[in-house]
Amino acid sequence: MNELLYNLGAKPHIPTYMKEILLALFFFQVFISCEKEGVGTTELPYLQFYQAKISIPANVSGSADFVVQSNTDWELLVSSGSDWLQLSKSSGHGTDTIHVSVAGNVVAGQPRTAIVTAKVANASLNLKAELTIEQKAFDVELLSQKILAGKLTNYFNAITADPAGGFLCVGTNNFTGFPGIGFGDAWIVKCNNDGDTLWTRTMGNKTEDDAAKAVIPTSDGGFIVGATSFGYQRPGRSDWWIIKMQSNGDTAWTRVVGTPDYYEYLTSMVPASNGDFIVAGIKSTPVNNIQITKFDRNGNTIWDKYLDEFIGGNTRSMSVTPDGSIYVSLGTSGGDYGIVKLNANGEKIWSKVLGSNKGDDPLSIQSTADGGCIVAGTSYGSENGDVTGKNHSSYTDLWIVKLDANGNMSWNKLLGGSSNDFYSSNAGIALTPDGGYVFAAIAGVQDGDVGTNQQNGGTWLFKLNNSGQLLWSKAFASPNGNQANGLLMNSDGSFWVAGSVNSTATYPSDDHSDGWLMKFKEN
Repeated sequence: MNELLYNLGAKPHIPTYMKEILLALFFFQVFISCEKEGVGTTELPYLQFYQAKISIPANVSGSADFVVQSNTDWELLVSSGSDWLQLSKSSGHGTDTIHVSVAGNVVAGQPRTAIVTAKVANASLNLKAELTIEQKAFDVELLSQKILAGKLTNYFNAITADPAGGFLCVGTNNFTGFPGIGFGDAWIVKCNNDGDTLWTRTMGNKTEDDAAKAVIPTSDGGFIVGATSFGYQRPGRSDWWIIKMQSNGDTAWTRVVGTPDYYEYLTSMVPASNGDFIVAGIKSTPVNNIQITKFDRNGNTIWDKYLDEFIGGNTRSMSVTPDGSIYVSLGTSGGDYGIVKLNANGEKIWSKVLGSNKGDDPLSIQSTADGGCIVAGTSYGSENGDVTGKNHSSYTDLWIVKLDANGNMSWNKLLGGSSNDFYSSNAGIALTPDGGYVFAAIAGVQDGDVGTNQQNGGTWLFKLNNSGQLLWSKAFASPNGNQANGLLMNSDGSFWVAGSVNSTATYPSDDHSDGWLMKFKEN
């Protein structure tokens, strides 16, 4: 013992109680060293989740992580009826992080919950833990709305982003509802990112009506507005009216395109390369001719094309692809979807006619990331021809068609309620960051695919994933009606809807609508 105490640095005359303390410290240090090296110790098995509950974001691409804490082999079991959920792994050893996501784009019309149970692989050990995973129903939330009032009927027809910030809406101001009697003007409103009005302009012929139908931004910070104007060349006749505006709303130049003897109606406009732009419309001679014209940045004509294959039809909407190709949607004289793809020079690449044995009308088209396009319109058809879905009533449903770059149908979807459902011409289809599509339509009644509260319809928003599955659907009614005419997706995934809301229900003394802006985001 004296030798041991000497090695510990003890002196010969240390009291006995001090010797005992030093000896105890020595053996404690030996014990700790053995513990670190695993000598002579046995760790008890344990199993637990780091969290008791986690939530997955309410969208089809939602995912989350959870942690299994253990020192032994384990396996994971998911509760019955939870096939909407997939785990990155179902077994393992020790502590591990598990990634959980929605399986196979399975949609959620209602909130849903799953229980994950962890058990040790050794059945003789009665160790287990439970984790709750929840996901709210896919939905959309109204963030804000703005109403821009006027004296008579006012409405927005289109909306576009301003690269410098905010957005521009165009439509008609002080319109009586009867074209050609001299009250409506083209209406242009510039808003900031919050929807607050920065400036407005009303422009038009004093004796007849004018309606702004489309707008695109230009590289110099300004805008080009496409309108239809009555009476510029001849009383009662209409022409295309193209307006170049500066960033502050001042007019840079205008062009009237048409002939005095015919009716020309501008329906859509899209940007092209080098500041050029393309306009689509109808020339009635009196038979409708579909006209596609490309202009340079100064409003001079580059080329002019007529889609003679579809004479008697009505052009509805256009969209361009990154390579400059042009998609055109048009209603054929036979009441079908007409889809045309042109190259950058206006030459036809292919055309398709799709439909049922009843009336079909393709009202909006949007190019997609795969080089194809998606079309939204209406159909009376039901499980007939190209319409594979069953109509929800004897009225029109919305018919959504996805085509690849060669014009082959990828899928189609028929959606609606028990009354008429509509899509405004050139209203737009928004591509979402997760590869889906948001639509702004008009519903007759909130039932069927629209909703469940049986109220009057109104603006109907819904989202499809890239396979055509309905992710969420929501209608926004107002006492005297409203209508969505334009759609703009923001970089943060929120989006604006532009249209009109009716203020009263008595015409002519009180009836009028106001411009309506609503901002939404997915929850």
